[in-house]
Amino acid sequence: LTGTKSIVNFTYSLFYVKLTIQEGLINKIKDYRKEYGVSQEVLAEAMEVTRQTIISLEKEKYTASLNLAYKLAQYFNT
Repeated sequence: LTGTKSIVNFTYSLFYVKLTIQEGLINKIKDYRKEYGVSQEVLAEAMEVTRQTIISLEKEKYTASLNLAYKLAQYFNT
């Protein structure tokens, strides 16, 4: 049972981090992109996703994976 509690706590922690990153970053991707002078295409290449993914994120039609949200946070130093 202890192992199960650890997994649940870890999963909850990852979920919380993902939500925090998304709330603080995903809604601002376009702003960050413009501030950094980065096109959707350049950002997509850096994130190893398609330009359509970046467009969908900016329009809040797609929820980033934890991995992508983390990469975006690192890219924009947030």
